[in-house]
Amino acid sequence: MDRSNPILTECGDEFDRAVAAMSHDSFELYERVAVTRRVELDIAADRCHQVDGVERGSAIRAGAAAPFVASSGGIDQLLRRASSEMLERSSAAAWNLDADNVVDLDRSAEMASGQEMESWLRRNASTELVELRSVWAETALTLECWSDGRHTQKRVRGRSWAAWSPREVGRMSARPLVAAARNWRRLSDFDPDQAWRERERHRGRAIPWPGGAAIVLSPDVSASLAYRLALVLHAPSAQSGAEVGPGWRLFDRPLDRTALFGSSRDDSGFPTSQVELADGERTLNSWSRRGCERRGSYRDLPQPSPTCLELIPPQVEVPSSAVWVTDLTVHPGAAGEWLLELHARPYPEGVGIEPHWIRIRPAAIARSCLGAVGESRQGMQGVRTPALLFRPDFG
Repeated sequence: MDRSNPILTECGDEFDRAVAAMSHDSFELYERVAVTRRVELDIAADRCHQVDGVERGSAIRAGAAAPFVASSGGIDQLLRRASSEMLERSSAAAWNLDADNVVDLDRSAEMASGQEMESWLRRNASTELVELRSVWAETALTLECWSDGRHTQKRVRGRSWAAWSPREVGRMSARPLVAAARNWRRLSDFDPDQAWRERERHRGRAIPWPGGAAIVLSPDVSASLAYRLALVLHAPSAQSGAEVGPGWRLFDRPLDRTALFGSSRDDSGFPTSQVELADGERTLNSWSRRGCERRGSYRDLPQPSPTCLELIPPQVEVPSSAVWVTDLTVHPGAAGEWLLELHARPYPEGVGIEPHWIRIRPAAIARSCLGAVGESRQGMQGVRTPALLFRPDFG
């Protein structure tokens, strides 16, 4: 283990002792420890508040009699909750019979100092586009340990987040602006002014939606829509070979060390690999396979889920008639249809456009994807994508 963080080292050693002391032949033990630092800037009061913390949770699974027991706190608290009687009655129920011994350390993971975080927040606490109430940033190191008594896997990863909370104003949504990255250095490269400009709905009056205008989704909107489309078009039940547009080149890239959830093993301990889900012509694969299982929290068993989705479309020119979508809401409808609510402005600048509604099937959206506009950005759900260009009304 990396000895740079004493808390994670101590928890890792405690986990090893607990595994060695287990007297049961069939069990799986899991622990997650997060060392966090959060700094919040109250803009009106010009005051920063820092909170350092440690979050621990663990779980054990040992068969039908005690299929899954989870507890906050350390391993000792978990084992007190999962009584010896429950464990002795159980039979083997391993979710990964082919596990190997792995120590996966993210060498880029680090904890930023409180002073460094405060300085960055103050530099990014004002913008001409919106009045801000507060802004906060958080950085964390996470240790995850898993063992079945024969094999042990440990993983250390970093995470950093920031959020800007605006006051409601006429031309800007009060929805917070959120950024996420694998480590603090990458987060500190984020430009909130650019993100606010992308989100700005309008300047002045609203005009009718222009007929025949191409649709450009901002990177944040593209990431959110891409995740929802992947859940449908590349689900285990979906058939490969469905037609997609030239811009729908989708990959699952968990081995990318800059990806938000990247790792050499998934949350069940299976080796991960890059998979091409769509090639700009057809859908090719599903994200549901060994190597793509994730835990929602320590309280949850691993489940198949998209992990590190990335769209890598060709760069394209935006037509003279186009809209820039700053906000998109998906309303699921009957028979697999979606009702899309779009808020936009003319591309690249202009007065606001009245909200627009489109009833469509998800597959038609992917078929209308033409390519990329600008550079890619990491989204909160682990999706990396640029702004995406679509045909008018996704037709």
